[in-house]
Amino acid sequence: MHMETRPRRTGWVEYINKTDYVPRPEEVLFTTAPRDIYVEEGYDGDIPCITDDGRLDWFAHHPLAYPEEYQPSVKSRSYDIAFLELNVPGPTYLELPLQAEIIAALESGQYKVLAITAYTWMIPWALKLAERARRDYGIREVWLGGYGIMTPEPKIRQLFDRLFWGYAESTMREALGLSPMKPSQIEHPMLINESTYLAHKIKIGHLFWERGCTQRCTFCADPVFQPGGEGTFSVENVRRTLERYKEEGVVTVHLVNQDVRPFKDVGRQIIELLYEYGLPFTMMTSFLALTAKGHDGMKWLADKGLTMAQLGVESLDDTNLSKSLKTTNYDHISKTVRQMDDLRIRMSATYIVCFEDDTPESIHRSKRLLGDLGPIYTYFSILQPMPSTPQYYDMHKRGLINDWDFRKWTGGYLVWDHPTIKPDEAREIVRDMDLAINTPQYNQRLKREWQRISRMRERMHERGRAGYILDMRARARVYYHPQSDAQLPAAEFSARSGIQTATTRTPTTA
Repeated sequence: MHMETRPRRTGWVEYINKTDYVPRPEEVLFTTAPRDIYVEEGYDGDIPCITDDGRLDWFAHHPLAYPEEYQPSVKSRSYDIAFLELNVPGPTYLELPLQAEIIAALESGQYKVLAITAYTWMIPWALKLAERARRDYGIREVWLGGYGIMTPEPKIRQLFDRLFWGYAESTMREALGLSPMKPSQIEHPMLINESTYLAHKIKIGHLFWERGCTQRCTFCADPVFQPGGEGTFSVENVRRTLERYKEEGVVTVHLVNQDVRPFKDVGRQIIELLYEYGLPFTMMTSFLALTAKGHDGMKWLADKGLTMAQLGVESLDDTNLSKSLKTTNYDHISKTVRQMDDLRIRMSATYIVCFEDDTPESIHRSKRLLGDLGPIYTYFSILQPMPSTPQYYDMHKRGLINDWDFRKWTGGYLVWDHPTIKPDEAREIVRDMDLAINTPQYNQRLKREWQRISRMRERMHERGRAGYILDMRARARVYYHPQSDAQLPAAEFSARSGIQTATTRTPTTA
């Protein structure tokens, strides 16, 4: 399907077998990947961690040199199932279940359709489940959604009847004989996550006001899976969500559009709402969007409560940034971070190693530059040819992809033939970057952050003991929660001896 023919604000369906079958909603079983995925196979790969209590924790598999009690953590729901469960009533939804729970549901005999959502690294599991569901449990049709539909695996179009592209609230409703939904009618679910940072626990409410991405970075699957650029949820819908968050004791809100553009009209309205409710916020955004109104715009965001921006730095090499169509460069990045520092806006970052023009030496130089920028947390990954992206097609055309075990397509492995870096060396590079940039021994700004939090937290305790009411905005500034009594580390912030630094953990570890 050509990009220009695809709907922008809602999803679309690719029919492999157009049967016109319309199941009753209660005949549909919808499942995410199980939390014990691949355990039976003994696979111990570097995959994103699913916690024992059935939540995603994207930090848990990283080899940070923190004492265990200070490991950062964000335990979140699966976004796709949260939206579908609220907006598409009737199906049975299994969110990060155990494999035995999926099989038990299939054995019940009450379902005619199995719907699976998956990423690329989950596709081997999804294929086996689809085949087994048809063969052993009489499932009439099997549907697949999520980014995994773009995986270059021929069996996908042999085993699945329908592929759901993009966000599927409306297309799922139509598939079940329900009326479609306009984007403005989609209800926003409660996405309240427990976040731990430097031993402080708070409730964070995740919030979308639009979905899809307007950027065109060559390595990113978002613009292919769901193009963006138009608003999704009504402002009144967002207001209702914020009211519920406030009632539930949420301390700060994280704006998780793929690319938050805060200076659009709707963006300004949402940020004014956050300020009205006394909720400080953090956001995923790009350097282009953050600096669209210059220093004055960034100051307005800080005054309205922006405490942290999660930015896709990806590289500090201008060649890498230019070739991948990133809308920034090193000078722009460093200038923006200095302005953020002046405005007390913290930065967290995503960063990719092993671009084709990278060498071990160039990455080492970039490590020093990134340490000078001082993000409070950086999520590192190895460059992966994400299926259906321009980068994937370029690498495939040149015969560079050499590892087709999709379980490894997590960003934790080098699955293509790099000109100067070998797979084992790539994993060592990621480990080295993690242990340097995410520790205060190397990252001086992170060290100052720890010290600042320690001082401010003690002052807040003193004010609390004196009977003052602690303002939410101030609490969020220090990532504070009254139930957290842990003490920060000693001044040297040294890791305990013998800390585990291996990059592999079983997917069931919390």
